[in-house]
Amino acid sequence: MFATFSTSTLDNLDDAEPRPKRRQVLRACEACRIKRSKCDDSTPCAACVSRNWVCSRSGSSSDEPKSLASALMQISSLKEKIRALEESQPQGAILSPPSSNADTSSGRDYIVEWREIIERRRFLWPEDPVHYVENGQTSYFGNFSTERFITRIKNHWARSTNKASNFIDYFNLQSLPTNCRQPRDLSEPSILDSGMILESEVISRTQQRQYVRQFWDLHHPLLPIICENDFTEYFESLWIPASTQSAQRTRAPSALVDIVIAVCALAKSPTSKQPLGQQSQNYSPSSNSLGAPSSNGLGELTDASTSVWHYRRCQRLLDDELDRPTAFTVQAQTLMAIYLHSTSRISAAYNVLGTAVRIAYSLGLHRDPPASLGITKTELRRRIWWSLYVLDSKLSLELGRPMVVDLNTSNCQLPADDAETARIACLRSYFSTPEMTWLTYMVHTARLCTIVQSIAVDVYNDGVKNSSTFYASNMNKQHTPPSLSSTAEHLEKKLGTLQAWVDALPSDLRLSRTGDQKGPSTEVSSLYFDLYAPRWMQNQRIFLEIEYHNAVMTLIRPLVAMDIEREQSENVLQSLVSKLTGHASAIIQICHQCSLETDIYSDHPELSSIVWTAAVTLLYRLNSLPSSSEDSKRISNSLCLVPEILENVDCIDSTALEVMIHVRQLQQSGVVAGFGSNMQGDAAVSLPLGTGMDLEQPLIMPPSTAVSNNVARLDLELDLTQSSPEWDPSFWLSMSRPGL
Repeated sequence: MFATFSTSTLDNLDDAEPRPKRRQVLRACEACRIKRSKCDDSTPCAACVSRNWVCSRSGSSSDEPKSLASALMQISSLKEKIRALEESQPQGAILSPPSSNADTSSGRDYIVEWREIIERRRFLWPEDPVHYVENGQTSYFGNFSTERFITRIKNHWARSTNKASNFIDYFNLQSLPTNCRQPRDLSEPSILDSGMILESEVISRTQQRQYVRQFWDLHHPLLPIICENDFTEYFESLWIPASTQSAQRTRAPSALVDIVIAVCALAKSPTSKQPLGQQSQNYSPSSNSLGAPSSNGLGELTDASTSVWHYRRCQRLLDDELDRPTAFTVQAQTLMAIYLHSTSRISAAYNVLGTAVRIAYSLGLHRDPPASLGITKTELRRRIWWSLYVLDSKLSLELGRPMVVDLNTSNCQLPADDAETARIACLRSYFSTPEMTWLTYMVHTARLCTIVQSIAVDVYNDGVKNSSTFYASNMNKQHTPPSLSSTAEHLEKKLGTLQAWVDALPSDLRLSRTGDQKGPSTEVSSLYFDLYAPRWMQNQRIFLEIEYHNAVMTLIRPLVAMDIEREQSENVLQSLVSKLTGHASAIIQICHQCSLETDIYSDHPELSSIVWTAAVTLLYRLNSLPSSSEDSKRISNSLCLVPEILENVDCIDSTALEVMIHVRQLQQSGVVAGFGSNMQGDAAVSLPLGTGMDLEQPLIMPPSTAVSNNVARLDLELDLTQSSPEWDPSFWLSMSRPGL
């Protein structure tokens, strides 16, 4: 029952030798400590070698201190070395104490790299790209702006030795305006009753509904920053019935509703049909002490006065919303920038849009919204953000100023343009095709602006590393500067990305052409407008093609020189100049056909700035081509169309129209065809090839008093002042033109 044990086993254990003590090490390697394995003092240890582990004792790590005392001794030694190095260097040579040789080299590389970035930025932002205006105040206009381009032309022709042969000097070039439109008068009255402005309405509820309904047709498809469903409910909720007065005249104040009405009333303004910069006689800012809009003499309010009145009230309401802005604040600020741009106040539009972008940053619109917001609000936030980017890109290129929107800090995705999203984003049913919806235009416009901005930064920031060589004023005109040629080649390659964008456009978003020709392209002879297409679709097609041509023209123009030698006609620079001419001519011809077949200029007068930019570009090319060139004839024919376009634009500048009418008269008289030979032989000799980006000369607006003595002689020979009643130089030059 009981187990018995043998005593021999216990006797053997007593007689056995004691087990030897395990050999210990000061510190096991990292691999053995983590895996709790036996380690030794060898380097590398035997356990890591047998198991193919990476031993921490191998390589450079063998010199690491094995204890705290040895680590402190090594730190003290390094500090002594640093102190000795600092004493051996001259004062000011070391910006910060390096901790090791690697840190020293990386710090120096960083300083060198930063200096190179600054030098490259000087190419895009020259030292003196300003126009000096009244009271010594300056305005900044970069290389992409029309102001910069016109001033370059004026400075070059002002330095020409033989002005008698200059065709463009025949118009008194120094008076050539930088903008073809005068800014509208939006000044407020001297005495303003703010209570009346904020609490009462000057037009009925029915009239306001008509303006809002007009907004969905004119601006909403081009700038979808408002949800039609939400805005309609919001607009109806603002009306407050009152017992003492008509319910039709009582509405809660709203900056967004006011600016929507102002934008649409501006399009219907009778001022848009008044040429030569004449202000509407129905509106006088100082005649109404209470700030109420004026009437047309029949007791009815004019659209122009209604527009200005609501714009002023929107300004005051937005000032109160800056402390706690909402999405409505961003929308109102964006539409205010559109309004100012339409009234030819581009700098003001740029500044207001900057405020809208900063408010968007405050609301987090630059970050992709969470899915918990729902599809409607998510897509609206995306459309608002990318609309800000598109407007910022256009205004910054037009003025040559830096953008406010920074895509490097944004992860907001492009808005969706599928049929379901397009359906829930509006109340009315916009026509859709299998290829596009009414939201597709916004997506492709955002992609276009992204490509254009990337090309501008890539080519004009990194394309030239030695600005002193590129901008040398004494450059030999017989040879193209290497930096200019390399930059032109780089730009030529980058323009291929724009062609890829064109190829990806859906066919329903292209302007129609007869035959197999597809747009956008410089071939516009076969262009026709589809009368059966919806109005919003026609506007999207027109805007998209014009913006494409304007983008190419803007990117190429800073590189062009005032003269191109005939033996250089095969190089890439001449190819770019030919593209520049083709795209500028396409803009004018498309806009001319639009003025004949549509009313787009009364609805969107801001397009006239693109027309004027193209006209000035062609005017420069006309003055630098030989008389026998076929391009000279095509350019003159395109310029003759500009007066017909500008006649339909509101507040047109008298001098701008004067120049274009004079070109048409000279072309009809046969003078245009014979000017080029003298110019090529005399005036062009003093113009270096590198003048396309000559930053050595300050951009100071030359005085407008110098007039060539040969102007009177040419006037007598052509007898234009007597033969044409529309040509009256004294009348044109007597018209006052406010500055920018």
